[in-house]
Amino acid sequence: MKNLTPKLARIQHVLFALWVIVAIAACKEKDAPIQDPEFTSDELAEMAAADKYSAANSVYRALALIDELPDDWESVTYVPEVGVVMDEANADVRNIVSTSAEQAKGYFLSIVPDAGLNGDSWSHAGVGSLTYRAVNDDNCYAVIDVNLEQMPDLKQLRFVPEAVVGENSFSGEPYYHVGDLVKDKKGIYWICVRPAGGPLKKDKAYFVSFDKSLIKTYEYKQDMYEVTGVGEAVKTTKTKIIYEDDLQYEGYNGKWVYAKNLVEERIALAAAHVFGSFADADFYVEECGPYAKNFLAKYEQLKSHFDPSLLSRSVGDDLKVFYVAYGSYKSASKKNTQVKYIQPLLSFSLNIEVMMSQDGTFHTRQRVTKAWPNLKDRLPSGICLSLTDTHDPFTCAYYEKWPKQCNYEPFSILNYALTYSPLDTPQFHRLTDDMSLMFMPYYYGENIPLVMTQLSLKDHGKPASGYELVSKQVDPDSQPDYWASIAASARMEFYDGKSWVSTPVTE
Repeated sequence: MKNLTPKLARIQHVLFALWVIVAIAACKEKDAPIQDPEFTSDELAEMAAADKYSAANSVYRALALIDELPDDWESVTYVPEVGVVMDEANADVRNIVSTSAEQAKGYFLSIVPDAGLNGDSWSHAGVGSLTYRAVNDDNCYAVIDVNLEQMPDLKQLRFVPEAVVGENSFSGEPYYHVGDLVKDKKGIYWICVRPAGGPLKKDKAYFVSFDKSLIKTYEYKQDMYEVTGVGEAVKTTKTKIIYEDDLQYEGYNGKWVYAKNLVEERIALAAAHVFGSFADADFYVEECGPYAKNFLAKYEQLKSHFDPSLLSRSVGDDLKVFYVAYGSYKSASKKNTQVKYIQPLLSFSLNIEVMMSQDGTFHTRQRVTKAWPNLKDRLPSGICLSLTDTHDPFTCAYYEKWPKQCNYEPFSILNYALTYSPLDTPQFHRLTDDMSLMFMPYYYGENIPLVMTQLSLKDHGKPASGYELVSKQVDPDSQPDYWASIAASARMEFYDGKSWVSTPVTE
């Protein structure tokens, strides 16, 4: 446990500073008058459509294993690709290898958006519903009842022991391992962040890319507002920016650009886990046991192509924090904003704590934050983290962020995207101060959000057609054991209404 005490001290100092800052903002916030921007009926309909797309994007991408949801998604019927059919007479029931009801619950929570979630049920008008329930029989741990309008061939997911599925899933040595780099026919590079196989016998390997050309966008024209005080804004025709005393006046008209096909939340978490494992590989070896040695060995090989540590924000000497934009844009739910849409964001850190279990092995803790903290009741605020916060003058005034710490140019997700190729320094490190400002800039300083798209390749021990393995193959025994690193992790989540809830980490 060498070096652990000073790391925990640094972390405690950082967290205390965060709570102080939020407390100050909360005290000022209570006296701030709030005005709702007036949206037309057409705008409200547009926002409802955005919410619907975002909800559909979450569930259909996860269950159909597609890399992106098309614009005409409502005219398409999707085929379920997760799990296996054990009884052709009941082909709408699919079985997924699992280890417990808790693991099944974690899967359920990972594929449904927070919006529309009510206990063990999720629903969205025009999309459908998913309902989780524990069973805890010998042959079935839990089920998810499915009722999705664009997926009529799936009625239920059953989470079962491996013996029930038998040999219908992949259990051999996968061809692709974490950190492997492949190049497609267009010359775009993809990094493997989750292999096939493992205890749940996954059939596909997951890859991510930072290439800007893969990001599909949505644009809308922004109205001009005048920010007249803290939490106050009115429409204006002004185009000039003036700062007088503590009041901020802002008027602009431009296009705000959002992404439609960023990584799913669960793949965002897998990517952050892998990048954190590589970036802190030396710490893993020292504190967390033998499996981490292969992460370090693979990292040394990978550095000739890609350096994950360049994509993280360092806290202290070793701790790395990753800020990951994920999913699709969604309509704003908070009143203190003139922005119609937000770009969801999560923060991820690994090695916040190292815990020794009863069997004497070490476990790492993932910390995942998806909501603004609120000191008043020590719970998440219900307002999700977003890349758009510092681009919105209404939000900046509401939280009393002073002008130099807000970027008032219309938000564009492409400002945070890079075109990655081996040996290139990530462009995030060449962003201007304004371009790198985002969630709580006055606290975190320069933050580097990861903007990624995803790819899935079937892997039963053979290479996928059309993809060239760029990274050097190494002995299977020398590959990082992704599944061991997941098994040795615990996840603490901070999100809407729940403070540091422990959830199982399965993939």
